[in-house]
Amino acid sequence: MTDWQARVDSPVKKPRLLVVDDSKLDLRMNREEFEKRGYEVVTACANDDFLFPEELAEVIQREKPDCILTDFAMGFMDGLDTLEAAKQVAPGVPVVLNSSVPSDAAKRARKPLEELVGPQGFAAIHRKGQANAIDAVFKECLAKGQSPTR
Repeated sequence: MTDWQARVDSPVKKPRLLVVDDSKLDLRMNREEFEKRGYEVVTACANDDFLFPEELAEVIQREKPDCILTDFAMGFMDGLDTLEAAKQVAPGVPVVLNSSVPSDAAKRARKPLEELVGPQGFAAIHRKGQANAIDAVFKECLAKGQSPTR
């Protein structure tokens, strides 16, 4: 059994969700929502915890998330930068890009998400505030083993 499976299956260990956003309010709301759903939530605030994708990659390596929820539009960087950082240091970790307008985010991606994440990865774009759908995506990915062994 891998570490992430033990965390998912154990009543004590919870799947770790990294939430990336430039809004402290959205970070707090997502933390509260996903902790209620049984996740161990860690956050990374653009401007406070990292400024560049390389620094975000360090956060991902340090926190070792089972899944990542990121805002799509964050001022000087976007969710695609988060996706790229995750692909480099944690391939296979599912990433959900959170957007107020998912269709615009998909157009801005310039490539299908499947191409951006590679064969081991998973990514989806969801509308902000759709915690049920996002939770279902993460649980499905975790059940399939789409998260790295620690």
